[in-house]
Amino acid sequence: MRRQEWPAILFACVVLACLRALIHAEVPLTILMFQGGDGSSLENAIIILGAASESAGVDAEHRYLARHFPGSAVVQQALLHQAGKVFDRLEIRTATNASTLVYFDITDFFGKF
Repeated sequence: MRRQEWPAILFACVVLACLRALIHAEVPLTILMFQGGDGSSLENAIIILGAASESAGVDAEHRYLARHFPGSAVVQQALLHQAGKVFDRLEIRTATNASTLVYFDITDFFGKF
């Protein structure tokens, strides 16, 4: 091999080593799921499953609202404990300026940090 080929060969080896490390890395896969009802009451609360932490669960709530109530804004939030479960009650102002309550069952991720 010629001396000018060494930098290219070295670069290729570094890239391959990095790719191999990425392929074999153990990256946890988190799947968030929304189950339950439409969020119109405690009995019909939207159940959030699979959030790794409270912040991930809260992010999931906001993604749900953005998808199902585009243009809405959270006006007020309340934490509720009932029948051994934990709920978030969010009062939102919709894009049409209507006020509505949305209930999330956050039992699965409440207290995870």
